[in-house]
Amino acid sequence: MTPELRKTGISVVGDAPWGTHFCHFYETKQDLLDTLVPYFKAGLESREFCLWVVSDSDLITLEEAKGALAQAVPDLERHLSNENIEILNGRDWYFEKSVLNLERVKNAWDAKLKRALARGYEGLRASGDTFWLAEQDWKDFFAYEKQVNDWINDQTMTVMCTYPLAKSGATEVLDVVQAHQFAIARRQGEWEVIESPQLIQAKAEIKKLNEELEQRVVERTNELRLANEELRKEIAERKQAEALLHAKEQEFRAIVESAPDQIIRYDREFRRVYVNPAVAEAFGVPVEALTGKPMGTVVQDAGVDVNEDELAQLRQRIEAVFDNGKSCEFEITWPLPAGRKTFSIRAFPELDRDGSVINVLGIARDITERRSAEDELRKEKEILEKIFANTPVMIGFVGDDGVRLVNPEWERTIGWTLKELQEQNVDIFVEAYPDPQYRQEVLDFVAAAAGEWADLKIKVRDGRVIDAACAVVRLSDGTKVAIAQDITERKQAENVLRRSEDHLRFVLDTTPALIHTGRPDGYLDYFNQSWLEYVGRSLEELQGWGWTASIHPDDVEGIVNGWRASLASGEPLQYEARVRRADGEYRWVLHRKVPLRDEQGNIVKWHGSSMDIEDRKQAEEKLLLSERQLAEAQRLAHVGSFAWDLRTNVVTWSDELYRIFGLQPGANNVAGDATPLIHPEDKDLVTQTVKSAVKNKLPYSIYYRVLRHDGDERIVQSRGNILSDERGVAIRAFGATQDVTELKRAEEKLRGTTKQLRALSARVQSAREEEGTRIAREIHDELGSALTSLRWELEELGQDIGVSSGGSRLSELLPKIEAMIRLTDTTVNSVRRIASELRPAVLDDLGLVEAIDWQAQQFQARTGILCRCDCSLEKANLSQEQATAVFRILQEALTNISRHAEATEVEIVIEEHDAQFILTVQDNGRGITEEEKLGLKSLGLLGMRERAQLAGGTLSIDPIEGGGTSVTVRVPVERERA
Repeated sequence: MTPELRKTGISVVGDAPWGTHFCHFYETKQDLLDTLVPYFKAGLESREFCLWVVSDSDLITLEEAKGALAQAVPDLERHLSNENIEILNGRDWYFEKSVLNLERVKNAWDAKLKRALARGYEGLRASGDTFWLAEQDWKDFFAYEKQVNDWINDQTMTVMCTYPLAKSGATEVLDVVQAHQFAIARRQGEWEVIESPQLIQAKAEIKKLNEELEQRVVERTNELRLANEELRKEIAERKQAEALLHAKEQEFRAIVESAPDQIIRYDREFRRVYVNPAVAEAFGVPVEALTGKPMGTVVQDAGVDVNEDELAQLRQRIEAVFDNGKSCEFEITWPLPAGRKTFSIRAFPELDRDGSVINVLGIARDITERRSAEDELRKEKEILEKIFANTPVMIGFVGDDGVRLVNPEWERTIGWTLKELQEQNVDIFVEAYPDPQYRQEVLDFVAAAAGEWADLKIKVRDGRVIDAACAVVRLSDGTKVAIAQDITERKQAENVLRRSEDHLRFVLDTTPALIHTGRPDGYLDYFNQSWLEYVGRSLEELQGWGWTASIHPDDVEGIVNGWRASLASGEPLQYEARVRRADGEYRWVLHRKVPLRDEQGNIVKWHGSSMDIEDRKQAEEKLLLSERQLAEAQRLAHVGSFAWDLRTNVVTWSDELYRIFGLQPGANNVAGDATPLIHPEDKDLVTQTVKSAVKNKLPYSIYYRVLRHDGDERIVQSRGNILSDERGVAIRAFGATQDVTELKRAEEKLRGTTKQLRALSARVQSAREEEGTRIAREIHDELGSALTSLRWELEELGQDIGVSSGGSRLSELLPKIEAMIRLTDTTVNSVRRIASELRPAVLDDLGLVEAIDWQAQQFQARTGILCRCDCSLEKANLSQEQATAVFRILQEALTNISRHAEATEVEIVIEEHDAQFILTVQDNGRGITEEEKLGLKSLGLLGMRERAQLAGGTLSIDPIEGGGTSVTVRVPVERERA
């Protein structure tokens, strides 16, 4: 972790390094703000990304936090808009769906840090308040704090956690301090620092070291006092030797100045450096520039780019000579102006008469070339060792005393290890060559060591006899190096090759391919049977230059010149020519000739093959025709294609794409040439979209504007795809660009028309609801009242008839009257139902929530389908138009369920979340299909979507896994006025 210190803005803390994790205990809201405001102000001034997680409770709200920080940071709004700082709600940060999720929080810290560093910030400064922390969450949160404390050490982050003292007992305080590097507390305006056990232990160790140092100083002082006493005794002797010392000094200076070695004297008393001319010459500066100055100044004046650590190490070595009075030798490598140099330095003390060190003298020698040579020698040795160990060739060193050294390939092939040969006293020549006569021939071959190669047969440990190519060379000390390679498979392959050559000519004569061969001078001496049959000529007629008689007269000259040029250069030849077949038809044939060379590179044979490509030629002509037709189609459709080679940055455009951009074909051949033609407001969007597509190797589609040179502005849609190689590296982008200017203008007109139609639809819906409400009231008030009055009249008439009529007449009239009364009751119920469907009174009287609950009961009673309604929401904060739209959507959804779903259960859920009223209707039926969702005849679904849009909301209809359909409508709620 870098030792860089950052300003915390907190006086009691001062500056702190990255990776600091501390906590702050506070009593009041003002104590908290007095600490956090300067903390984040310092972070913004230091180009750090700041994250303030506020409890947003009764203690402090987001608005209060922003207001307090704005007083100290006047341009806070600019920082907020530029996303230099985020002020978040603690519940949103620590909780997910009302459940504490600390794993998500840790990932969020890491994501925020990476995003801050990617945007160029120095690091991340954060603070999180724990006012929200409940007792049941303490154990998990304490473990989370300890993980953060361990993780943050290596991060460019500073984190201050804030805890309210009122909610923190002694145990909690101890836990918090243990999980942080240190703690601070502000009570009634006064600061207190609470240190962790680790910090206390560190300070105790520092105190102990200081005490030991003081003791050493006392002891050293006593030693110096004794030395001074001895020094006073020797003053007289020193004065007598001063003259002699001065003379020797002059003699020494003369020797030093004339010495070829680089000599440096370091004065102990004044810590000054004195050098001889050889040093100044090495540094390329005058002696006066390097003499009589402190070491750091000398290094700086000499132009040496050395860091403080390297300079400190050199000082330590010199001080060690002063301290112990002993010589030392070391090496340093410094970047001098003339290049990086390595010096061997021998430093020894210059002693006074009393034996004390007065100066340190250093003699430096440039060993750069020697070290470079040693490094090269070491590298070569390593290379040779790796080659010896990994070469697939057997290598063995043989002396008069037998085999001395073998490589792993020798042991693997022969089967004996060198250790086994030595421990078991095995004669490898007897084992490898059991026949005495053959063994003697091999020994004679090894003794001769002429470097010639010979094929030998060797018996290996498992009893197999292998073929090996061997050579023996002699080193200067007489050691013989035997080099061998197992060629058993090669020998077998040669035997197979010899047999195969006998079959080759038979195959060539029977193959349908046209094969021929030629001598090094170009004389074609062989044509296979397929060639003879193809042209209808004999071998004698084709040999030499006779084959040209079968070539079309217009092609002969070019072919002959090309063949002669290939013979002169020795390069392969490929050409196309028309050849006359046996039936007299000329057909295009592709010819290839390649040379066969021996080990010295000399051409020993020419091999040629020919292939009838007449069909390919005809296909190429068709392809050219297709390309012309494609270009014409692109011109008519205003679509141009492009290809971009990501490795060479070369692009290829079709002619129509040039016309779309208002350019001449061929004017653009490098990616980015057309960038100036893109509208300035769209350039970043196009650049970022293409870069993201290339990076992620995904297709892309984007609209942007083009400004032609003639001033015309066009709108284009560009679609592209990325092609990767087998390693997954993007190598090519290709796609098409279409001029959609007219289409976009038509879409703008269509959107305007659609907006007008939607407004008209909203007016029609509103008028329909108003008319339905009016009709429902009239039916309920007038027709309902009339039918009720009619029923009462019929009841009264029945009573009067029962009193005044005779028995026979009564028996006839009373059943009719009772039937009329029942009919009247049925009519009244129908009137009520029709009025309710036109405009349910419960919607106006009790509100949307009660109306939905009532509708669910009516649906269950009418259809027999079980309908559960979770209407725990007390009130829906919707306008009358929004409430009506939601209720009508519910009615339509229930109607669709009863008609089409084949369901037995329906569940209705009402909730309010993120300032939205949400109604969800789910059934367990057969489920809706994509065709039904998108069908043009689904007028009910279209009406539901239109009602949702007019209410400012959205509607989603989705099948449920396992069966059933879910209908969800979301409408923004109206905030109640204060």
